[in-house]
Amino acid sequence: MIAFKLNPRQAGDRPRPRKRPTLFRNLTASQRAMVRWHGTTVDLLPGETTSPLSGPGFLFVDRGVLCEEIPEGCGSRVFALVFSGELVPPASRNTRGVTLRAVDHSRLIRCDAAVFQGLVRDIPQLRLNMIRAHQDHIEQAVRGQIILGRKVASERVATILADAWVRLGCAAEIPLGLSRDEMGQILGLALETVSRQLRRLEMDGVVELRSRGAILLRDPQALFQRMGD
Repeated sequence: MIAFKLNPRQAGDRPRPRKRPTLFRNLTASQRAMVRWHGTTVDLLPGETTSPLSGPGFLFVDRGVLCEEIPEGCGSRVFALVFSGELVPPASRNTRGVTLRAVDHSRLIRCDAAVFQGLVRDIPQLRLNMIRAHQDHIEQAVRGQIILGRKVASERVATILADAWVRLGCAAEIPLGLSRDEMGQILGLALETVSRQLRRLEMDGVVELRSRGAILLRDPQALFQRMGD
């Protein structure tokens, strides 16, 4: 379940951020305030964890970045990221035991089923936003599996960086906050392979590697050309 979904583009097009269905899309200022008022705010320090919702309602990342982790052996494995402005996918039978770990200081808005039903009764657009978000999660999961099956190492690394850049609104710096090993867990690659591909991108002037897992994207067009799409 890897969030890899980019806008279709023609050769030579400049990458553009896509408009993702989010919790507050097409809501008025008063409706947004109502949602925030009725939701429960959850603050997480780096490394702290919480769980996704298992039923109706929503969990929205208002600030920060979360890692989705699943149990594996005696530990856990990172399999996806959720960025600020996105809804956390609900738990399901296929993602049982998922833990959400804060990469940096993060703030979430949690809304349980009873409160959610009252909100969507008063704000019909909110229900539509949730439906669109669930559809988006499914498309991302399917695309992620296709990418893992068809792309070589260099294309996988370029894809995760390009995807993060788009989802963050084309911000110059990509605050992934992931170790090379964690990035490899998402991409199905060894730590050494991830490090080698990142160094190659840096040597070619496409990115600049910074501290704490942050990456400065210097040449978005060159990065998109290396995705293999």
